[in-house]
Amino acid sequence: MKRAIFIDLDGTLLPLDESLFLKEYMGKVALFMTKYGYDGNKIVEYIWKGTKAMYFNDGSKTNEELFFEVFEKENGSYTKEKDLFMKFYEEEFPSLKNTVTVNEDAKKFVAWCHKNFDYVILSTNPLFPQIATYERMKWLGLSPCDFDLVTTYENSCFCKPNPMYFIDLLHKFNLNSEEVIVVGNNDIEDYDCSLKAGIECIIVDDSRITSNKVNIKKHCPFSKLIEEIKKSI
Repeated sequence: MKRAIFIDLDGTLLPLDESLFLKEYMGKVALFMTKYGYDGNKIVEYIWKGTKAMYFNDGSKTNEELFFEVFEKENGSYTKEKDLFMKFYEEEFPSLKNTVTVNEDAKKFVAWCHKNFDYVILSTNPLFPQIATYERMKWLGLSPCDFDLVTTYENSCFCKPNPMYFIDLLHKFNLNSEEVIVVGNNDIEDYDCSLKAGIECIIVDDSRITSNKVNIKKHCPFSKLIEEIKKSI
């Protein structure tokens, strides 16, 4: 019996072109930081280095701690930069909504999940701070109250595709892998990662990130997702 569902955000609940979104995001960060006297290109370079550090987190620190350790190493400090990032997310990040397609059925899907599972977890890859993740949720009419947990870089010590990301969630909710189903759009970060943790996964085709290295056995468009999940529960 399935007791919990782990749902990815970007490309799953929230359809997006990842390359376009990242291009616009990094461009806006660079311009914003330039206004405050920084070399915008250097800041983007540090962001990518910090992101890489989070991907390889061994669980000894939060993703947030690792991210800003990069800034401290490269820049000698991070406190002011961290404050400016928060300002960026408050003032500029919301405009990135223009780069995504709003899924009008996402909120209905989450409501259905609550009727059929004990736990509904937003298992978005925790590379962003809470403020940025909550903002993207808001574009779908969703809030933190709609989930039992939303993974962000503040509360997570692993990232997909490390299977420890999903194993850690199992431990937090005292779940067995057989009791969970994952929904995502990335063949490696969602499907392969969850299978390595012993968890069943369904891939959403609409904004799918494919890989010929993974044999995907369960996938469907978002419009057929509930129908596909019912086969497993």
